[in-house]
Amino acid sequence: MTKSPPVVVIHSLGQALAAAAAAAEVGRPLLLATAPAAAAYLGPAWLAAVVEQARAGVPAADIEGLLDCGDRPGPVLAGLREGLTQLRFTGRKSAAARLLDICAASGAVLHTGPLKSLDLLNCKDPTSVCREWLSRV
Repeated sequence: MTKSPPVVVIHSLGQALAAAAAAAEVGRPLLLATAPAAAAYLGPAWLAAVVEQARAGVPAADIEGLLDCGDRPGPVLAGLREGLTQLRFTGRKSAAARLLDICAASGAVLHTGPLKSLDLLNCKDPTSVCREWLSRV
């Protein structure tokens, strides 16, 4: 089993750019994640656009988006249609089993358990905080 890259929860494009810059500086891959269950109100297109802009802004960064769908299976399927390859689902085990099969067939990863992450909500200096955290995890 491959270890997942570190996860940073972002709430804006500015935070995504800061996290990407820090990841590039320390030479670490990174998953830029939405807040828990945020897929319901942000949608997968928001995350895809933010990740695309962060990649353009920090080309040296090895980053992917992780859409947190909470306990709703619909956003997982929408994320797959948007081209996202990292999704999180915390709903019923029976639904998770079906979604795991769908994701695997699409070449996507479905995270179903807890994820150790750094949440940048209300962070005043996200680049420094990310750099320090990425150096430790």
